[in-house]
Amino acid sequence: MDRLNWVFSLYAVVLALALTEVLTGLARSIGLRHNAVRQNHDGHRLGFLTPLLAIFLMLDITSFWLVAWTLQDRIAVTPLTLASGLLVTGLYYVAASWVFPEEADRGSDLDHHFFRQKGLIFSLIFASNITTFMGRSWLVGSFAIPGFHRYDYIELGFYYFLQAAGILAAGNRANLIVLVSLLLLTLDFTTGAGPSLLRWLH
Repeated sequence: MDRLNWVFSLYAVVLALALTEVLTGLARSIGLRHNAVRQNHDGHRLGFLTPLLAIFLMLDITSFWLVAWTLQDRIAVTPLTLASGLLVTGLYYVAASWVFPEEADRGSDLDHHFFRQKGLIFSLIFASNITTFMGRSWLVGSFAIPGFHRYDYIELGFYYFLQAAGILAAGNRANLIVLVSLLLLTLDFTTGAGPSLLRWLH
């Protein structure tokens, strides 16, 4: 294993733990809800907000790993790069550990937990994304992203804006709009559907 792969293995462990935190919480909550329904027990309300936040966070973590992979030939093994990578992955891990309550029970309501924690979780995700963008720009010496056009930059700016909006958004409807919009943007980033549609319309 060369030095770069050794560094990436450290990040991979932290990111894997973050994903495990989210998946474990999601599986436990779905299981509690399933048992409550089977027992005709009106408890453990799952809602939509927390599961959507969990899905978005997992996709966002995956996108960071993709960015890191594309930059592997530019990353030097220095204390600064190690600290920066650990900062981003650490922020993701802390955010992941707060998405679901640590001790959920049959009477819990995940929407209540969401509104208690979502400001901090969105802050951590936003900080991770901005740190990643600045770190990438520093490594390549430019804010430009290869293959990006005006539409892509507008979409990326809106992506960051929605994360910041999630910190302050109040009420179920506003937060649902933020989360669904973030997921749609993530899907567009993954598939390139937006630019393809624009080219087709022209």
